[in-house]
Amino acid sequence: MSLWSDNTHWTAAPTLKISSGSCSDEYRLREGHVEFRPARGTEWRELKYPDLQQHFALSTPVGRWLAQLYSAANLGKVLSN
Repeated sequence: MSLWSDNTHWTAAPTLKISSGSCSDEYRLREGHVEFRPARGTEWRELKYPDLQQHFALSTPVGRWLAQLYSAANLGKVLSN
């Protein structure tokens, strides 16, 4: 499921890095999807709807980051699907 409309364009993929000690989890937007790479991982995986819903419900740094990137109206439309 793509979160972003087809007319959303980026010059560089927005990313978020959450550090804890010497480890950092990374999140990025790629081709309309939110992807996650754990601190010790090498591969990115797409976050699914329940993952995203939990980030918004718990107001995690990831949920707040996404909310800052996109309007509340657009997020509400996505989360109601």
